[in-house]
Amino acid sequence: MPFTIEQAIPEHAAAIAKIFLSDETSDFLRLQLGTVDPAILNGGLTERLAVSIKRPRETYIIARDDETQEIVSYAQWILPRDAMDVVVGQTVDEQVHETEQYRRTLLPGMNEALVMDFRKRIREMKNDVLKGRRYYLLGNLGTLPWYRGRGAASALSRWPLSEADKECILVYLDTDQEGSARRMYEKLGFERVGEAIFDLSRYGGEGMHTHVAMIREPSWSGG
Repeated sequence: MPFTIEQAIPEHAAAIAKIFLSDETSDFLRLQLGTVDPAILNGGLTERLAVSIKRPRETYIIARDDETQEIVSYAQWILPRDAMDVVVGQTVDEQVHETEQYRRTLLPGMNEALVMDFRKRIREMKNDVLKGRRYYLLGNLGTLPWYRGRGAASALSRWPLSEADKECILVYLDTDQEGSARRMYEKLGFERVGEAIFDLSRYGGEGMHTHVAMIREPSWSGG
């Protein structure tokens, strides 16, 4: 194996930010980032990632190239809530408060309308699909451009699958309908179960963008 998988620590935040920003060639991501200053974006993202890595329900898994020791790929996994937390859920006031907190974290120059609408509709799609079921969630996945196609992203995507099968918990993610990652997820047993379509002309862009919801049901055999 050309890479080693390990759990990330806050000191890895800068390397993970580098991987995330290497995907800036995506038209949809570029439209979200707007006119934000690259230096501010890099610093702000690194700071947010360092905080995120410390959260109890978030686990960042990285792939490190065995020869160079460079971090070449990462996955952000959200772990299942306790059963009681799923039943109780958030109140409307809690959701409004959380949304406003998130809005205040946006960097100057970002396309606020698109970022906030995307966040809202992706959450609505997830809630509609899951209907209160417990789940593992793949929040983000990225690989440095020169390292793609070597199996790192696939390995990181499989990280919780055995445990999910043992616990009889589904795995959820959302992804670009046209992206190559969708085909990889399908090979891992994920099925498309929903979609959110965005008219980019409403946000200063062109064309349409479709984000799809995918789930992998647990294998009852645990295999």
